[in-house]
Amino acid sequence: MIRRFFKVLHALLIAILCFILLFNLWQITARALFHQKLPYIGGDSQLTVLSGSMEPTFSAGDLIILHREDVYQVGDVISFWDEGSLTTHRVRIQYLCRCYIHDDKVDFDDRRRLHKMHDAYHALGGNGDLDTLMAAVDELPVK
Repeated sequence: MIRRFFKVLHALLIAILCFILLFNLWQITARALFHQKLPYIGGDSQLTVLSGSMEPTFSAGDLIILHREDVYQVGDVISFWDEGSLTTHRVRIQYLCRCYIHDDKVDFDDRRRLHKMHDAYHALGGNGDLDTLMAAVDELPVK
């Protein structure tokens, strides 16, 4: 009975190690074969946080799982390529304004949400940096 238990345990450990090995081989070959900067499995990828700039949400050494979304909201944490390296930040109003300006259009609800964030920014003592971006967004055609 005990001998059988150890055989099953041994087989289970070997299966787990084989899975880990195959997973790592996939990560390596996906970069080479599919020219992926980050290999995705099932739509997700993983990163290790290198700095403490996102504390207390993420600390250096934390593992984060990336999942692509169709739409990102203010407050979401996103990772993007910036000059050859991945950067992780929380979505902010400046980023959204620049995206709409780049797209050369904004919808009515998004413009309304941006104005609410802009008003909150001023209520917290904002220094006016966003005024130029908000003026540019206000000139965009409404889609």
